[in-house]
Amino acid sequence: MFAGDVGRIDFYRYKEKQKKAALWLYNSLFEKLLQLDDGTFVLPAHGSGSICGRSISSFPYTTIGYEKQTTPYLLLTKEEFLSCMARETFEIAPNMTTIEKLNLEGAPLLDGLPNPKPMTVAEVKQAQKNSAQIVDIREPESFAGGHIPNSLSIWKNGLPTNALWMLEYTKPIVIIKSTHQDLTLALKYLIRLGFDNVMVYLRGFRNWCLQGEQYQKTAVWSVHELNKRFEDPDLFILDVRIAHSVKENGKIKGSHHIFLGNLPLEIQKIPRDKRIAIYCDSGFKTFTAVSFLLKKGYKNVVGIFGSMKAWINAGCPFEE
Repeated sequence: MFAGDVGRIDFYRYKEKQKKAALWLYNSLFEKLLQLDDGTFVLPAHGSGSICGRSISSFPYTTIGYEKQTTPYLLLTKEEFLSCMARETFEIAPNMTTIEKLNLEGAPLLDGLPNPKPMTVAEVKQAQKNSAQIVDIREPESFAGGHIPNSLSIWKNGLPTNALWMLEYTKPIVIIKSTHQDLTLALKYLIRLGFDNVMVYLRGFRNWCLQGEQYQKTAVWSVHELNKRFEDPDLFILDVRIAHSVKENGKIKGSHHIFLGNLPLEIQKIPRDKRIAIYCDSGFKTFTAVSFLLKKGYKNVVGIFGSMKAWINAGCPFEE
């Protein structure tokens, strides 16, 4: 049980096993947890953004009574619950096998959170040459305005959802943050996913600029600019939302859907001879995708500020 959600059981990818797991989950929830007093506090082991749920709430705690009244899955009959759970399928991150291994065999013991030390610009450059992953945890707008070449944009609160898809366990991580941005939560997010090889961080992107280093800017469009050009034959519109968001909210006419986490496996579907305009739900995942394509050598990539939410609010046409 999570806040506003229940656990996933589709990791088996085996129909008969999933049916059994649906019954196990039903018994755990309805025959055990929901039998507790309504005032019983629940402190979920997963929070908003976790891949172990669908739309887990950001509440740090909840109660049995509140979940009984508000969680859609807990309002279903037994037959409805089992049927729904048995047929659900969601995306599974390639790195999930590492998580499963750590859960089964035990993770390395840590005596505390990593304590990354501030790096000089020269040290960041050397780490990058040594194949370190440069992860920029600033907001997308800041990343678009200027960033270290070949860095990957994953805003801080997006780490729980996207790190497992976009980062590699075998390479160290260097964090790029804004000057006053706190690292504590970002480190916790990474550690909980098994990324305990965070080496060091640059105190702020501003330091990179002050040293006279070259930086990149990201091309951005408003939804109004995209609306003027979306029928351009030389434009490839890329939708990186999760599948159920496309189904529920529609899509921009002519766009091509590749879920953000699948970009590394499906990059060959994205043409290099066209301008790539990328959108997501509200613009955050957009710039993770933009930064990924830039790292892979794509030259003509545009991020859409506000993305699908802005597109709809602006009254632009979309397909169901």
